[in-house]
Amino acid sequence: MESIQKHWSNIVTIGYVVVVAFVEAWQQAAASASPNVSIPRLEGSWNCLPLLLLVAAGISWLVGRRRKANTSQQPVPQPPETSDDIPALSVLLGQTANITFDPKQFFAMAHHSPITAEAEKNMRTVAQRNFPNEKEGFYSRFIGVGLVAHHYDLTWFVIYGSQLAALAELNSRGLIPVPD
Repeated sequence: MESIQKHWSNIVTIGYVVVVAFVEAWQQAAASASPNVSIPRLEGSWNCLPLLLLVAAGISWLVGRRRKANTSQQPVPQPPETSDDIPALSVLLGQTANITFDPKQFFAMAHHSPITAEAEKNMRTVAQRNFPNEKEGFYSRFIGVGLVAHHYDLTWFVIYGSQLAALAELNSRGLIPVPD
């Protein structure tokens, strides 16, 4: 019973597709049948039935996938934390943090190289030397500051990078017609 509930949207979708296949087969048989064979033909708005059923199949499949995605990514409740008396944005907005990060998937998809191993080793050394009793706090702060700085750099590059590229193109080509 649980399996049927879990895969209900897939079952409904497959059911719609099977009905569409039967309707299409019927229409093909009726169209290619000899005049002395009596197969009722679908006429008028009934010709739109397969398309409507396929749309309904797609909608039921999408709704089922969305439900699965919503139930599989439940946010982990986090206590409101502050770092050096700087409150988190979620605390300022009176919200709980919505964390859906999957570290297993991230590390499975990440590129590992000798540079990665060296960076990990160096970070452990820095944490041990400077924060031997508060390594976790150091790691959290380093990642938080670094991640936000990285996002700011990406935003800066997207906004100003295109303008700098346009200036470089102007410098390399000289006079450029307005349409170009």
